Amino acid sequence: MTAPSAAILLTGNELLRGVISDRNASFLAADLELRGVRVRRTLVVGDDVEDIAGGLRELAASADLVVTSGGLGPTHDDRTVEAIARVAGVGLVLDQGVLDTVTRWTDEISTRQGLDPAMGTRNNATELWTGIDYGNYPNARVILFGLNMTF
Repeated sequence: MTAPSAAILLTGNELLRGVISDRNASFLAADLELRGVRVRRTLVVGDDVEDIAGGLRELAASADLVVTSGGLGPTHDDRTVEAIARVAGVGLVLDQGVLDTVTRWTDEISTRQGLDPAMGTRNNATELWTGIDYGNYPNARVILFGLNMTF
């Protein structure tokens, strides 16, 4: 019996431009190989929906399985699901169960990000997110979640 074959499609302009290095392909390939799936190819495409669709078509023509990484988030450039629907010739439909789960996750994240240590207060009077002023430590600075926080 011949082992099934796979190809990996990585999406993201940040990968193409070298802004970030890919670490997913080696993980996916190793995991697939451990499961008896022979990885034949890895392809990187940008965020354009037609580039993603083209990559899907190309890889699907030569592999039993195409594994994607990237393009599944909530931003305007996350287009993998749309490209899969195009290649399959179907539309997109709302899955209320998935939406409810994602909404619950994001509500939990939003709540956590809105929490501050009880001993400080946000100082938003002059600039949004200038930080937390703790008074007792006027010279200490902390960068947390991309926010400049002073305490």
